Amino acid sequence: SSVGTITIGTSLMEDKIAYTKIGQIVFFKARLKVTAVDNAQGELEILNLPFTSANPSGDAAQVCTVYFENSNGDLANDLVGLIGDNSTKIIISESGTGGTGTNLAANAQANSVLIVSGHYFTVAT
Repeated sequence: SSVGTITIGTSLMEDKIAYTKIGQIVFFKARLKVTAVDNAQGELEILNLPFTSANPSGDAAQVCTVYFENSNGDLANDLVGLIGDNSTKIIISESGTGGTGTNLAANAQANSVLIVSGHYFTVAT
């Protein structure tokens, strides 16, 4: 489980998540600059995606690309973003560590930047 908070800046136009939904697919990109960290531990998550994910092909969680700039500590593996079934969040994880994130929230510090992009499937409407 995760504790603490990571505050994202909103002063720059690029500090946001932009998305486009076409049919059942949501395309998104985000640049999120950390302005403050208060005792953040556990999984590093991006919450409140605009639509709930689905898994129409029956495969594993959907994956997006992640770039983590100015992290506090060394990261041994590439990072991925995992979007599980029936979810509105992205869990940031080190590649090869399984379906849950490691303690990556502790790697965030003021001036860290997360750049995330990808797409995911939604429930049919």
